[in-house]
Amino acid sequence: GKVFTKLEYEEIELILKDKAPNAYIINDDVYDFCKFVEEDSFFANYSDYFNRSVTCFNGGKMFSCTGWKVGWVIGPKHLIKRIALMHETVVWNYNTLGQYAFSQCLAGEADKEYEGFETYHDYLRNTYQTVNKGIAELFIQSELPVYPALVDGGFSMTIEISECESLIPEKYFKDDYIDDDKILKKSFK
Repeated sequence: GKVFTKLEYEEIELILKDKAPNAYIINDDVYDFCKFVEEDSFFANYSDYFNRSVTCFNGGKMFSCTGWKVGWVIGPKHLIKRIALMHETVVWNYNTLGQYAFSQCLAGEADKEYEGFETYHDYLRNTYQTVNKGIAELFIQSELPVYPALVDGGFSMTIEISECESLIPEKYFKDDYIDDDKILKKSFK
């Protein structure tokens, strides 16, 4: 749910120049269509970071059908070439029908009026924001000492729970509570 501001991107850029001048950036922008604030969320638009950035998108998130597993990346040719090579060896089953459906939506269908909204994405953005505010309000009205943070977009929510520690049984804070071997054995039965 975080959308970086121009100032935050400039601060990140300064840190990268100082601490990691040769770093590459993978920008997870699968909820770009669903921002509640007006910000340019593409780090690749700053300085020369396009040449060192890959921005990821997800049609499943964009069109509310995550099981379809259709996504794409945008970046410079030298990085996309490597991603394409990896993709050929990692993905063994393509959702051709899904790719075609998304191409039709991206070609203009999503820009048409939908459910009383100017576009499908306006409808979806409004739906996400309404649900997000509703869930935040439920937490605020609860008797729990939790504090939801309003988000800038997407589907996730951050909740401050530090005052809840006394409500959690002490056994969960002990180092030996989780036995990794038992978990592993249960996972592969």
